[in-house]
Amino acid sequence: MAKQLSQSVRIKINETDRDVLRAMGLRAGGPNVKVTVPNREFADGISKSAQAVRRSCQKLERMGLIRSWRTKRADGSFDANRYEVTLVGWAVLKGAPEQDKS
Repeated sequence: MAKQLSQSVRIKINETDRDVLRAMGLRAGGPNVKVTVPNREFADGISKSAQAVRRSCQKLERMGLIRSWRTKRADGSFDANRYEVTLVGWAVLKGAPEQDKS
């Protein structure tokens, strides 16, 4: 049997990315749960602009911390994206120090 080795990965994200990831995690409640939340709602919840949330979502997806799917309404127009925090994203959330925002 092969020897087991401990491995760790260091991932750096900024405060906005951490806040977006945490908000998604709170909404989902656990891994493999897809949530549909408008960026505006995320933005209001973390006191950032919708544009900052969009950029963070794109960055978090490139890093493999979240997955996203575009959704459409019945009339064919686009609706809010669906998001899922990946297992790597959950590991980052568990390892992220809590910051006091006072």
